[in-house]
Amino acid sequence: MYHGLKEYDSAAVYITEAISRLDEFGTQRYAPNFLLQLGQVYVNAGKLERAEETVRQLGAYQPSTFGGRDFLSYSRLQGVISEAKGDHQGVIKYLSPSYKDYRKNRIYREAEKDALTLMNAHKALGQTDEALYYAEAIHELRDTLDQSKDLERLAEQRKDFEFQLEKQKLEVEQAKEAAILKAQATQNLILAIGGLLLAVLAFGFFWYTRRKNQTIELQNQQLQQLNETKDRLFAIIGHDLRKPAIAFRGITKKVNYLLRKKDFSTLEKLGAEIEQDAAGLSQLTENLLNWALTQRDVMPYQPTQLKLLPLLEDTAAPFQTALQNKHLDLEWAIPEDTVIFSDANALSTIVRNLLDNAIKFTPEGGRITLEGTSDEGFFRLKVRDTGAGIPPEQLKELFLLKKGRTQPGTAGEKGSGLGLHLAHELSKLNQSTLGVSSNIGKGPIFTLSLPLKAT
Repeated sequence: MYHGLKEYDSAAVYITEAISRLDEFGTQRYAPNFLLQLGQVYVNAGKLERAEETVRQLGAYQPSTFGGRDFLSYSRLQGVISEAKGDHQGVIKYLSPSYKDYRKNRIYREAEKDALTLMNAHKALGQTDEALYYAEAIHELRDTLDQSKDLERLAEQRKDFEFQLEKQKLEVEQAKEAAILKAQATQNLILAIGGLLLAVLAFGFFWYTRRKNQTIELQNQQLQQLNETKDRLFAIIGHDLRKPAIAFRGITKKVNYLLRKKDFSTLEKLGAEIEQDAAGLSQLTENLLNWALTQRDVMPYQPTQLKLLPLLEDTAAPFQTALQNKHLDLEWAIPEDTVIFSDANALSTIVRNLLDNAIKFTPEGGRITLEGTSDEGFFRLKVRDTGAGIPPEQLKELFLLKKGRTQPGTAGEKGSGLGLHLAHELSKLNQSTLGVSSNIGKGPIFTLSLPLKAT
């Protein structure tokens, strides 16, 4: 490309690079061809010494074994160098074969160039007959070239005439077809209108039937979900609410008996269990009440501008005993000046359930972290723990209230599955979003996105 643009220095760089890379491929097959091109570049650039060096390099490849075209290129390159050096004998020696080959193969333009160079060489040597021979050859070649051009012009004119003739024939045929099509179009239009009316009626019936079936299917899914929710709620009331209530039966007799026996260690353990059951019962009762309010769409919603950190501290305060019992650290990374737009009661319930879930599934000696940053009009509150993580197949159903989905905590704590479901429902009511991400072996991260201002 650079050679064609006459940027000879750039052309020489790339051809030289190609030659140097042949060793990487373990072949020298293309070396003569590349060297021939490089020599021609140097000649065109007027760098005769480098051109001669290229010819010497070509000598190592036995030019007599070159293919027909490569050998002619080699001879012509030497002839051009000889011409530039004023070596007329060299010109005659090297260009005579290429002239004959170009003449034989009817490559008249190149043959004319070689004939002109050979004529000048013979003239300079005083060889008049030979110079006259090539002068006549030049005239003959130029006449041939002119005749070729005339033939090319005649061929182009003939093609143009044939094209115009075919174009006229095509226009006549198109006019005939247009007349036939116009007559058929009127008839087809009547049929098309009738068919279209039938198609519209059929499509309308199909669409109505499909929408009706979709509505029925959606109603069936909603009904099934309501039945599952109802069954799960009854199971919570019948099992999770009943269990701590039974545990409180006869508590006075148990305490008096342990006091008489002075078994203070058992009494202290019993007290911790009672406190844990009481806290769980209180949490479950409040969740049931809030869930019932959300289902009836009567949950009070009174959002205001709130300082987030004091609300989180008040919400976390009741969990101190549970944290101490499991030797868990609760860390904070919430900017003190963070102000969000939210309903205080709803937000407190959401955070309380997230903390309760984190305490339940974090092993003894673990860590729970509350952190967050502001981003695009929201404050991203993250609750993370050092638990075992949540399997991917459970993540997509984590916020659903389904039977058999709950698991015991790391210390055997029981759960109803209502807490995370309620937190998710309240987040939507609170114009915020609650999401979760987790990997096995790493604790989950619950992210609550709270609006910074009223929207």
